[in-house]
Amino acid sequence: WNIASSTISALGSSVAGGSVIALTLDAARGTLYVGGSFASAGGVSGINNLAQWNIASSTWSAVGGGVSYGRVNALAIRRPACAAGDVPTDASTATCTPCLPGEYVKDYGGNGRECLSCPKNTANTATLSATLAQCAACAPGTGTIAAAFNTTCAQCTAGTYADVAGEGCKACPAGTSSTAVGATAASVCTPCATGTSQPLTGKTSCDPCALGTSTSSPGGTICVACPANAFTPQAGEQCYACGALQGGGWYRAATAAAGQTWGVACAKCPKGTASTASDTTACDDCGAGQYADATAMTECKSCPAGTAVAANGSVALTDCVSCGTGRTSAAGSGACSDCPTGTFGGAAVNPICAPCPANTFGDETKMQACKACPPGAASP
Repeated sequence: WNIASSTISALGSSVAGGSVIALTLDAARGTLYVGGSFASAGGVSGINNLAQWNIASSTWSAVGGGVSYGRVNALAIRRPACAAGDVPTDASTATCTPCLPGEYVKDYGGNGRECLSCPKNTANTATLSATLAQCAACAPGTGTIAAAFNTTCAQCTAGTYADVAGEGCKACPAGTSSTAVGATAASVCTPCATGTSQPLTGKTSCDPCALGTSTSSPGGTICVACPANAFTPQAGEQCYACGALQGGGWYRAATAAAGQTWGVACAKCPKGTASTASDTTACDDCGAGQYADATAMTECKSCPAGTAVAANGSVALTDCVSCGTGRTSAAGSGACSDCPTGTFGGAAVNPICAPCPANTFGDETKMQACKACPPGAASP
C-alpha cells in the first residue's frame, strides 16, 4: 500500500505455495518480514514459511532456514537491551555496538536506536555518547572542518573567524582580508586599502589594482578606471590629478593618456613658474618681483627688499637686480623707487631709505648721502 498514491502493488512476484499470515516491519533495517504457510517467495525456494523483503533492493530472501515445523502465525522484532551509548546490531544474536567518537545515540523508544553524527561545529571524543548533549559546541575561534563525525574542533583558518560558540568559522566578507588564525571577532577582517580590492570572501590578502585603476575608498571589492585626468603612481595605489599628489607644482602633460602612471602623465612645473592647482595643463609664470629657481614649485619666491625684477618668469635670485645708491624697494617689487627728501641710500642694496642723521639734511630725492648743515645751523 503506497500512502502517497493510495494504491496497492505486489512485492515482486510475492509468495507461492501457500498464504501470508503475519507481517512486521523493521524500519531501521528497511526490511519487511513475512510469515505464514508458503514454500517460496519471489522465486526463491527453501523459504519454509518465513521470508524477508528488502525495501532498498526490492528482493526476497530466506530468513535463516525458515520454520520447518509448522506455519508462522505471528512475528515481532526482538532487539537486545543495549546499554546507554550502544545500539543493537543483530537481533538474531542480541549484540550491541557502541557509537563511535563523533557520534551520539538517537533513541526512538522501545530500544529502537541508531548512531547519528554530531552536528556540524560540535564534536566529542568519547565512545558510548548517549545523548546529543554530549556533542560539545566548538568554542569561539574554532569550528569543524568536515560536515559530520567530528571528534575535535579546529582553529579557524586565516580569512575566517568564529565569534559565537557552535556557529563555526565564518568567512571575512568581500573587500576585507585577514591573516589571523583562530580569530574570535569580525574585527580581524581588515578593509582593503584604497588602491586594492578583494571580490571574494574568506581571503588572506587584497589584490593591487592595475595601473590606471583604483578603488574610491577602503574596503573596495572591484577596481574601476581612474576619473578623467587622474592617474596612479604605481599599481595598487589611488588615483591622483597631476597637481594633487604633491599639493601642486605639477601639470598634466600634453601626451597624458588614460592608464599611464602618474609620473609619465604628469610633469614638474619648470623653473620660473609655479602652480597650486590640482589639475592644470600649464603652470603660471612668476610675476614681476618674483622668481622660481627650482622645478615643481607651488609658489614663487620674492626678490629681497632693495632689489627688483620687472620681467615675468625669472628663474634665479640673480635676476633680482640691485636698486643701487639712493634707491630702494620693498620685497617682491618689480621696480625700484628713489629715496624721498630727508632720507638717503648709501649702499648698492638699500632695503629702506634711512633718515638723515642729526645736523644733516636732504633737500633732494635719490640722495646717497645727506648734506651737512651750514655753520650756525642745526637739525634734529
